[in-house]
Amino acid sequence: MPRRRESGAAQARTRAVALIAKVISDPVKRRAFADDPDGTIEAELGDDAKALPPKVRAFFRELTYEELRVLAQLQQTMKGQAGLYEEVQTFRGTATLGKL
Repeated sequence: MPRRRESGAAQARTRAVALIAKVISDPVKRRAFADDPDGTIEAELGDDAKALPPKVRAFFRELTYEELRVLAQLQQTMKGQAGLYEEVQTFRGTATLGKL
């Protein structure tokens, strides 16, 4: 079955989540995210921050540094595994988004 093309809004949401995945993969940015999630989201996601649904933003806002670290490890584990990750073009280059 052919893959459906995402709408512009869906692409923006995918970019936003992929950028969060990229941020939490860096220990220094992950600490900044844990300490100030909203400020880090605004600084790191740029205009794509607006595309992040409030429920998703709230989920990430509530995670501890260690929980973010586990998500980063999951992302790293999925990367390079056929069918388990997606490369997403962002304004900061390519980001990898693991799938569950």
